[in-house]
Amino acid sequence: MAGAGGPPVTSAGSGSRSTTSRPTPGTDPRAVPGPAAARARHRGSPDGPRRAAIRHSAVRRSDQRCNGPRREVDPGGVKRILAALSALTLTGTLLTGTAHAAPVAGGYTPSNGARVALDVPLLIAGGATNGESGDVTAVDITFDGGQTWLPTEYQGERWLYRYTPTEEGEVTYHLRAWGSGGPGGVRGPFRFFAGGTAEPPTPDCPCLLGLPALPHRPEVDDPDQAPVEVGVRVRVDSPGYLVGAFIHRGTHTGPLTAHLWSADGTLLAEAVSPAERYVSDVDFPTPVPVVPGQEYVVSYFTPAGGYRVTEDYFSAAMATAPYATSEGAGVYSYGGGFPTQSWNNSNYWVRPIMHTRTNG
Repeated sequence: MAGAGGPPVTSAGSGSRSTTSRPTPGTDPRAVPGPAAARARHRGSPDGPRRAAIRHSAVRRSDQRCNGPRREVDPGGVKRILAALSALTLTGTLLTGTAHAAPVAGGYTPSNGARVALDVPLLIAGGATNGESGDVTAVDITFDGGQTWLPTEYQGERWLYRYTPTEEGEVTYHLRAWGSGGPGGVRGPFRFFAGGTAEPPTPDCPCLLGLPALPHRPEVDDPDQAPVEVGVRVRVDSPGYLVGAFIHRGTHTGPLTAHLWSADGTLLAEAVSPAERYVSDVDFPTPVPVVPGQEYVVSYFTPAGGYRVTEDYFSAAMATAPYATSEGAGVYSYGGGFPTQSWNNSNYWVRPIMHTRTNG
């Protein structure tokens, strides 16, 4: 049954889906990784950080399920709050852990009202839940009000769809989650804008770069032990100040040095994080003003590798205001310095924090 305000659910036929049976999804939208032999890179190779047998961490990051928080609090305390939050609302009124009579899905990225480029592949991603039962088997997406339902890539309450906007204007989509008993209600609309030159509205910050967990792409500890700088290249779409970084830590628990760079490699800020486990939140000594439309790199240097990584993550553009990332946004540099190289669209879990005011 369609949710209030949702699009009609059509019967089976050409370009549509039945509400009682769901065909097997087609081609996996993930980028196909290279051959296994290509992953055995020696340390310091220009092709990317060395890969070997990797293990999943037993520590589940509290913010893997979270949208980028936007809180009116003092800048000195915001990152501690970000680290402690464990269940925030996904866009579209989907609350993790809330009891529902049927499975429901919500959108995470692009954030509502975000502006994306035309003719550039985009990752649309979000989550799904069915209360404590966890009975969600699939998520579908529609861009035409329910006339045509398309399968997303789905695993473990996370879904992903690769989409390329070809016409300028507002893009609207709806979602439908499936459980063992059939489909749940339709959720939406979710909206973003393709093309155009108007600046998106300035969000209420502080804002953490949103990096949702994606299906079939685990966050793992890399066994690499070489000194390396790893980070993320982001574009900011609103005026404000970059004030620090939130870092998911790997097996290296010693001190780290965080850096903020301009697009041309000029060092704008530097701060040392003490020895910690699991996560580090780093404050730059002084808030750094940023220019809308410009790219910046936020990274950290580890003297002994041991970083967190998710491969095949930045395989297309993503947009969670006030940030946007492009394909290959994860960057590194062996030995330190301005990171410019990329490997297999890896995400090194470095999340800049932005304020729209110097006092938070």
